[in-house]
Amino acid sequence: NVAPTIVRLLAPGAELALPSLTPEVLPASLTDRVETVVLVVADGFGHLQLEREVAAGNAPVLKELIAREDTAYSAISSVFPTTTVAALGSVNTGVEPTAHGLLGYTVYLAEFDTIGEMIRWGPVNRRGTFADPDLSDGNGCTPEAFFWAETVYQRLQALGVVRTFA
Repeated sequence: NVAPTIVRLLAPGAELALPSLTPEVLPASLTDRVETVVLVVADGFGHLQLEREVAAGNAPVLKELIAREDTAYSAISSVFPTTTVAALGSVNTGVEPTAHGLLGYTVYLAEFDTIGEMIRWGPVNRRGTFADPDLSDGNGCTPEAFFWAETVYQRLQALGVVRTFA
């Protein structure tokens, strides 16, 4: 629900299938007049790990940030499956994994008749990406053209938010 929250903060009234983060996670006091959102993802770094590292003194900057009155800190859950590919696919599209199609690190892609590595967008058995002309019938195929889910950045730009990037 992070991506739908960001879209709604930057483009109020946007119609999305998924709900935003609840006020228990992101208080309403922090959602007024938002002009900029910076999302930092710490892949594979969970809530309990963060609490342990803060308690051990290994994350002093995060400890200070969590303690500030103008911030909110709450544990949230991930998507299923809880893989990097599925989670980042959801963060970048604002839809669940079954809607964007990124279900695992490797997936059989009938269009290329091979197993693809989704993080680097290329076949598991050779170098290069499916965007390379020699791997995709001479045309090149970007992930954006292949997958059916519109990205959050495309959606925001269509809603008039001009500076979006990952």
